[in-house]
Amino acid sequence: MEKLPNINLSLSKDHNPNYLCTVVKIEALRKHPNADRLQLAEVFGTDVIVDDSVQIGDIMLHFPIECCINAGFLLTNMLYREKILCEKLKVENVRKSGFFEEKGRVKATRLRGLVSNGFLMPIASLEKNYNKSIDNVEVGARFDTVNDILFVWKYEKPVERMSGGKARRRKRNVSELFIGGQWRFHYDTEKYENNFMEINDLLPRANTIIISQKLHGTSICLGNILVKKSKYKFINWLYKIFTKSDAEYRDVWSSRTVIKTPVYKTNNRKFYEDDIWDTVYDQCFKNKIPKGMSIYAEIVGYAQSGGFIQPGFDYGCVQPENGEYKPVANYKVYVYRITETDAQGNVTEFPLPDLDRKLKESGLDNMEIIPILKTFSTAEITGREAKKIIPSERFENGKPAENLFHWIKEDSDNLFNMEKNSRLCRNKVPEEGVVVRIDHRAWKIKCNNFYVWESKDLDSRETNGTDIIDN
Repeated sequence: MEKLPNINLSLSKDHNPNYLCTVVKIEALRKHPNADRLQLAEVFGTDVIVDDSVQIGDIMLHFPIECCINAGFLLTNMLYREKILCEKLKVENVRKSGFFEEKGRVKATRLRGLVSNGFLMPIASLEKNYNKSIDNVEVGARFDTVNDILFVWKYEKPVERMSGGKARRRKRNVSELFIGGQWRFHYDTEKYENNFMEINDLLPRANTIIISQKLHGTSICLGNILVKKSKYKFINWLYKIFTKSDAEYRDVWSSRTVIKTPVYKTNNRKFYEDDIWDTVYDQCFKNKIPKGMSIYAEIVGYAQSGGFIQPGFDYGCVQPENGEYKPVANYKVYVYRITETDAQGNVTEFPLPDLDRKLKESGLDNMEIIPILKTFSTAEITGREAKKIIPSERFENGKPAENLFHWIKEDSDNLFNMEKNSRLCRNKVPEEGVVVRIDHRAWKIKCNNFYVWESKDLDSRETNGTDIIDN
């Protein structure tokens, strides 16, 4: 029999590290306490619910919560709901069906009282779908593309555009607008549990661990940076001849991925009659940011239109009335990162405990620093005394990253409010989780209750066809 060609797994250019498929080996299984035919497979330190056919040593594909899976894969493996399968296969009934909806989202749902942190499929399901060999696939491989076809991606929220019509993207690139190395969007914060190996390598060389609150709002990035004096190359050329410089310091602000400064806007999408980022800049930051400083923050509470920035998450704010919209009262700005960039593009990162001082020195008020929940030295979790600080039934010698993760997730001392309602909101909404900062690196750990809430919220937006804000 002729050998099949190998499957090619790869990463796309714009892949999101939090929404990749991973090849995993099942090394720990426990019986589901509330179901005879279900088991709990431990993957990345969390539980994924599987049926009783899965065994120790099985090689499987792990799909994270809120990713979307390739339609061809779902169809070949009969993973859509029965009605969708019948429509796609043009038959009246099928013998086997799954639970996936049309968009192929992996949702966080409770099965008999427990949350499944993702979805698992046998590695052989790839071979079945692509009719190619899996001999070259290694445990630990992370990918979003199979044989040059996108296989898994982040689920994108449906949106309602207040400006009407289809949004148009301008073709201009950020690099064409700003001096090289001056502007940086905030990086995607990766999941802590996907990076145990990297964190274990980092801990012996690091000094401090800071665990801070993770807030559910929308991102804003601001900087007083060197920009080109004009968006036109010829005019910049003239500036350089007559003034010896084609650059000047100017304020720039953005959402998580889109420049909002009017003269530099890279996207025409509009989710409100007034952009919240413009309002926050005008009220809190205008003409106050020192040259070279960049500020990264989360906006929480209410939008100017009166709706929540994120449904239900008020963070102690009140709904705006009588056309008035004010910081602290109607919305809050929590700063979580500050950097300084010199004219050559060299960046200095300030530790989280120093941010309050930096803001006060700059005359920036009407904002807060992201809440710090615990600070300790890395030696405390890598040394012999670690068990005293991180008591856990799952404690393993030589695995400080995993031990820290389980300690935070179990939260037996209630230091982090995991799996409880938010301490900062009046409304009954779940705590999102925490961010673990090791020196100048950061990873997030989310609560299971928040994952379930988020999936239900996305279901609601999918049904209504609207979104609250672009974050």
